[in-house]
Amino acid sequence: MKKVITLVLVAGLGCACATTLTGRVIEINSSFQQVPVTDVTVKVTGTSLQTTSDSQGYFTLTGVPGNSSGISLRTRKTGYVDTYTQPFGIGSAEQTNFNAMIFSSSFHTGFIHRTGAPAHINDKGDIVGRVYDNQNNAISGVIISARYVDNNSEITSIRYFDNLGNPVTGSTRDNGLFCIYNVDKERAIKITATKQDYFFNCPLVVGYSNSITVAGVETVNPISVSGQTIWDEKPVGNVTISLPGTTLTTTSNSNGQFTLNNVSPWSFYFVKTAKTNYKDLYMLGFIEEEENVTDAELMVLPVDAYNQIMSAIGQSHIWGKGDFGADMGVAGVVAKIYDREGNQINVPVYYFQEDGPPDPGLQATTEDGSFLIVNLNPGLYYLRAEKEGFDFPVCLFNVFADGVTFLEAEMELPTLYKWGGDEIQVLPGEISPSAQNVDMLRFNLWKEPESENIMVQSMTFTARGTLNLSNAVSSVKLYQTYDWYNFNLVGSGTINGNKIIFSNLNLEIWETGNPAKYLSLRFDFNGKASSGETIAVDLLSNSDIVAYGKESNQQAVCFGDPIIGRQTTIYAPQIPPEKPTNLYPTNGATGISATGYNLWATNFDSHGGNEQHLASHWQIRKIDESWETATLDEVTSQYLTQLPALVYLQANTTYCWRVRYQNGDFLWSEWSDPTFFTTGSNGILPPGKPENISPEKDEQGVSLTPGLVSSVFQAGSSNVHSRSQWQITTSAGNYQQPVFDSGPDSEHLTYIMIPQGYLQYNTTYYWHVRYQDGNGAWSDWSEETFFTTRSYQQGDINNDTYINIQDVILCLRMACELQEPDLMRADIDKDGKVDIFDVILVVKMILGFVF
Repeated sequence: MKKVITLVLVAGLGCACATTLTGRVIEINSSFQQVPVTDVTVKVTGTSLQTTSDSQGYFTLTGVPGNSSGISLRTRKTGYVDTYTQPFGIGSAEQTNFNAMIFSSSFHTGFIHRTGAPAHINDKGDIVGRVYDNQNNAISGVIISARYVDNNSEITSIRYFDNLGNPVTGSTRDNGLFCIYNVDKERAIKITATKQDYFFNCPLVVGYSNSITVAGVETVNPISVSGQTIWDEKPVGNVTISLPGTTLTTTSNSNGQFTLNNVSPWSFYFVKTAKTNYKDLYMLGFIEEEENVTDAELMVLPVDAYNQIMSAIGQSHIWGKGDFGADMGVAGVVAKIYDREGNQINVPVYYFQEDGPPDPGLQATTEDGSFLIVNLNPGLYYLRAEKEGFDFPVCLFNVFADGVTFLEAEMELPTLYKWGGDEIQVLPGEISPSAQNVDMLRFNLWKEPESENIMVQSMTFTARGTLNLSNAVSSVKLYQTYDWYNFNLVGSGTINGNKIIFSNLNLEIWETGNPAKYLSLRFDFNGKASSGETIAVDLLSNSDIVAYGKESNQQAVCFGDPIIGRQTTIYAPQIPPEKPTNLYPTNGATGISATGYNLWATNFDSHGGNEQHLASHWQIRKIDESWETATLDEVTSQYLTQLPALVYLQANTTYCWRVRYQNGDFLWSEWSDPTFFTTGSNGILPPGKPENISPEKDEQGVSLTPGLVSSVFQAGSSNVHSRSQWQITTSAGNYQQPVFDSGPDSEHLTYIMIPQGYLQYNTTYYWHVRYQDGNGAWSDWSEETFFTTRSYQQGDINNDTYINIQDVILCLRMACELQEPDLMRADIDKDGKVDIFDVILVVKMILGFVF
């Protein structure tokens, strides 16, 4: 069908995202004022969703299927009458400010069924409504009529209310209120309103046992609907078209052409087509057009075709029962129907073959997209379809005796395909517990040609095996590639139990299969896994990929078999090598050649762990130095148990040395116990002692971030100035706890800028520097000099030596009592408090107006 019916599922097929509905429960009290009601149970019909209003009457319903149509809210509380809204639709966005009425039992008895109104009949329901214009102004003089949808019988027990609340006959009064009394429970009703020079919508309502349903009738502009009645894409003439529950009807001509005049837009309708030797066919939809429709298509169903379908599923029609069918427009859909309370009704569902009749063996829709449920009791039901966790909206529909109700929801959804055969997997059978960048799973994604690009938002992988992911894996990352050689990071994931979850990927799929988007899931292991543990990663369900069309923003459906990864086993225990022992020079040896020495240690001992000797770490330092300022600090895979003289040493100097070993699992042994030796007389000369240049000795007013400058490098045996070490202290000659220590620094050789935060205002500091050459030899420390930093600058609140916008912000936060005030720095006007006047003064300092 085109245009005449905007089918209730069309808007929802592309997006099954749950939404939130918030509002307030209100009642009309004895003074005819609207007041909130607390502790009211608010339930969505056709589902199990419900909540309770709070102390102010507010409620929030979460998880409401977006784009649902024909749902109602039921409000319930002891001492009140169950109250329902008329069926309505809900979009995908959050719905707010929704007022849900509830009527007290006393109001129901003393007002709605007061003297002059029909007495309440047990098990019947009432429809209370209001007529209003598009400005929400009540309209008087409107005559209300109502008919049951299933047999078009008229309901005559209707009253209106005057301004004193008395029930009257005739038409609406100034308040626009009316009531349709004692309607049969759970039978769909169409309300028609008439007044000269006015036209109204035609709402669909449902009454419930001993309950009240609230309805609204509003002004609209009438339209006409023209089109053609067809079967199997061919026109069928002389078909009666009617809108059950109304008096609107027409007949198509011999070419199937028809026109319905005075149709109310913004209304739910069941459109009926009838013809001799054809089944009565009902199609539910919502007319939202505000202009005349000229190209509508309405389907008819020959009895012969219907009988063939029933024969294919081995069923016969039962007199007085009705059937329900739908075209979901997509494969893989499982149809389920529910009653008003949200209880599933277990009935057989027959799914059509792709190019043939329904097959009782099918469990979901094929590419044909259609299904059929036969021999249902007439009445109202709720359709809730599912597809691999892709939850469709809720849809109200009515089954008619000896008729077929049909929904057509043809819509192309964004479609994503996945594949990851074993032939592209590269995970080895065994890995180290500390292995890095392990290619756990490879797979491809692509879209259909000529369709919009797909945006993948999240992916969930499932791990299997005995390994504990959270304990043994340090990071999980997803990469994309076009050649399986060069990889680009897509995103980092999180681990939750045996699930690996990637969120907010925003990965665009433009590829159409040749090529596809090549993706790789990679793990970094942290060394904590135990030998023999196993791990594999799969991408099991199509619903584990959440994606949307880039242009339509509709949720995409995914197709493809589960992607099963290879399993690997952790093979190596987490045991570091045995601690080595220094062999030569022997401890305390003297006369060792400063330029031809050799260091020897014991052979590598795996200690039961990985047997590969991957690297060794050697250190040599002077006896009065620390290991952080070692003469030699060398990690090497070449010199594993013996180290030649990689650097020359100074003559007649005592050195200590140590070594540690690394295995193939990247685990280090403990350091060997240090031993000592003294060089002979053939050693090198260290660099010359540097001099302090700037700040000058006893220089005053120095910045808190000064640049320290020293003299040029004076070479000893090596012309290479490799590193410098800068130290600052507040105690002359005592550098045990310096306020700044650069450590060995290869970047700042004769100049270094002291970063912010080390120095304070109006403080005397002492400093020195030394140089290291290419042999690792250190010069003596320079002669110590001192300087004094400048006095505190008022307005420099964050103490960074500058007055800028950061100081303004800090002052403002103190003035607003967002943090503890600093009177010394922020009380500019010295009035004993930090306020807006101090903020203004700091701003003026920045602009140069205050000094």
